[in-house]
Amino acid sequence: MVEVISQPTPEIVSENAGYLPVCQFIAKITESKDANPYPSTFSFAPFLEKIEEDNLSKDGDISIAKSLFEIGKNSLSLFDDPEHPPSDEDREQIFKLLFPSLFFEKQLGFVAKPFGKGFFYITPALRDMFDSDDWEIKMAGDLPEGKIGTPIIEAGKLILNSLHGQDISLNTNKSITFRNIKNGLTKQYKTSMIFDYARVIPKKEVTQLEPSEIHEFLNNWDNEDYWLDKFPPEDYAFEGFVVGYFQNVTETEVLSSLKELMVDGANMEMEESTDLRKYINEHIRSFLQMPDVVFGSLFNREFKYGKLISWSILGDLSDIKKFDQDDFCECGSYGKVFKEQETVLIGDLKSAKEKSTVEKHLAKQGYRSLLLSPQLDSDGHVIGIMELASKLPYRFNQQMLNQLQEIISLFAIGTNRWISSMDNNVNFFIQKQFTYIHPSVEWKFREVSQKYLFDANENGSVPVLEPIVFRDVYPIYGQADIVGSSSIRNRSIEADMLDNLQRVHHVMKHFRNAVNFNLLDIYIANVEDCIRRIDEGGFISSDESVIVDLLSNEIHPLLKELSERYPSLPHEELEDYFNYLDPRLNIVYRKRRDYEDSVQAINNLIGNYIDQEVAKKQEILPHFFEKYITDGVEYNIYLGESIVADGQFSEFNLKDFRLWQLILMCEVTKLVEENKGGLLVPLTTAQLIFVYNNSLSIRFNMDEKQFDVDGAYNVRYEILKKRIDKAYIKGTTERLTQEGKIAIVWLQDRDRAEYIQYIDHLVKQGYVTDDVEELELEKLQGADGLKAFRLTVA
Repeated sequence: MVEVISQPTPEIVSENAGYLPVCQFIAKITESKDANPYPSTFSFAPFLEKIEEDNLSKDGDISIAKSLFEIGKNSLSLFDDPEHPPSDEDREQIFKLLFPSLFFEKQLGFVAKPFGKGFFYITPALRDMFDSDDWEIKMAGDLPEGKIGTPIIEAGKLILNSLHGQDISLNTNKSITFRNIKNGLTKQYKTSMIFDYARVIPKKEVTQLEPSEIHEFLNNWDNEDYWLDKFPPEDYAFEGFVVGYFQNVTETEVLSSLKELMVDGANMEMEESTDLRKYINEHIRSFLQMPDVVFGSLFNREFKYGKLISWSILGDLSDIKKFDQDDFCECGSYGKVFKEQETVLIGDLKSAKEKSTVEKHLAKQGYRSLLLSPQLDSDGHVIGIMELASKLPYRFNQQMLNQLQEIISLFAIGTNRWISSMDNNVNFFIQKQFTYIHPSVEWKFREVSQKYLFDANENGSVPVLEPIVFRDVYPIYGQADIVGSSSIRNRSIEADMLDNLQRVHHVMKHFRNAVNFNLLDIYIANVEDCIRRIDEGGFISSDESVIVDLLSNEIHPLLKELSERYPSLPHEELEDYFNYLDPRLNIVYRKRRDYEDSVQAINNLIGNYIDQEVAKKQEILPHFFEKYITDGVEYNIYLGESIVADGQFSEFNLKDFRLWQLILMCEVTKLVEENKGGLLVPLTTAQLIFVYNNSLSIRFNMDEKQFDVDGAYNVRYEILKKRIDKAYIKGTTERLTQEGKIAIVWLQDRDRAEYIQYIDHLVKQGYVTDDVEELELEKLQGADGLKAFRLTVA
């Protein structure tokens, strides 16, 4: 079943906000003050001169052309008399002669004086639109909304072109939006202006502009004050006329707007998804000029955000729940789109002989025509369907599908942009709330995060972040602990401290011999006491901080001060001493650094190997894995049905992982043995496995940002896990964990029986020797009677 949340079908809404009826707009501009401060006169003189110039430039017999020109000149000169303006009939007749109907009459066109308000003549087609009550124009304040050049700057451009040799486009970006009041469809028109018959009349001598001055005009492209200052209205006038056309660019503008929305993210400030759907629906209707078309979108239930939002035409959520998975089978239109990734066109649902349950539902709603197009994610999987429907039959066809291809592609881009945005929101939320999340359980965090971020709370209360708990999981624990790490660390610290004390003692003795500074005697005695205690084996861990404090806060500052005060002191010896120290810690840090570098190297060796092997097992069965790096590597693995997203888990998976863990620890033991010779400080590890046969629950701790074992009873597992690595064999002082060996601690007889099978297999495969020890452990706090196997890796 495809789970969606349906939104109401958008209806045509007549909104007057931002729109003005065309008849009111015409009246408004007629009554308004002329925005052009330059004197402008309507005249045919430039037109006649251009005709005469064209005729005289032609070769051959031009007597007929001359005769026609003289007749036209005498007629048109009557229109230049301002005291006797022509009637509308005269204008109609003369423009029918000037502009043949083939090119002009059916156009939305007009003739006007240069940069003036109103029209001298408009074509019949444009007059029909202006006289109709069906159209309104989109406004931005007192001007039509769109990329409209101002009269002042347009006039300045013509001055630059005519008098200063420039070639700047005039009024090429004017765009206006009309909306049909009855059906709500919009049309976008681009106004193309022809200035061939308009000219500039300079009222004083023109001084040619320098290139730098031309450049300044272009840098002040929208600055009217600048243009007026450079081209004062009293210095220029215009005469002639301009011809304008309204070119229908609805398809281009719709695609541009949808591209801004889907690709660039413009107009995304719409808060409600219904507003966004309505916005897309209106643009598709205008693109097709079909007010009856309804746009929708249906997500696949398997899609990760499929339950969050949908604009499907199938109805509201209660209607959707009536469908099950079989209703979207391949025999139906929706199933075909989901399964075959093909677009489906249905001419008339009513006349279809065999209809699926979904199609019957649509037919009951009154839909007749249907277009369903698959929406693919970045991996090429169908995540949803773009729907177009109409209650009129035969509205969609193959020709229209070709026309719609760009819109379908843009919607797919927008959908994937939305998916990316949702992913970013969820990932940011996860990072903020949970820090790093292991990929195997990320689906659970995503599920909880989505529900908190996007699901509406039915009772209107504040959403609560659900606890993240995995129940009935089986733990697998292991560690590879560096043998004797505390002792080796202490010996390295002791060696560095002794080296440091001996070197600073040498410097202080030389300083004391060179200068009579009695305080040095006290510090020399303190250093000698520390050296003696180390030599006698009395060094303890707390001595390190005492010695470091003595050196850093007392001896070193004193030596530096004396060196600056007394030139006779052995400065080179002091410089050599400080150069020997670690520049960051300001003490000798050599043996300890060798040890820590060796620990890091062996930890990286073990950790990287375990990560590689765990990644292979993740492909077989997703599981939760975490590791901790200290003096060695320890790890937790949790297996169970609740961790696997599809719930496929069995007892055989648990047994397979337990055997794999044994092989893994054998390989870790051999890996350490093979590589310890290359370490600055040779180190070895002891391996430990803890078998716990009961399932438990783990819960994500929001404060600590990690998983903890959940429940008082299950805490016993954590307690045992922390104590068994210090366990001794019963009746002896021998530690359970030993270099180059694997210890397996178990609790129940059934664990023993299971692991005997695995150990026999390891012996036969040559992973371990047949010297298998079965041991009982000394009583631990909170646990008695623990038993263990100990294996020697071959």
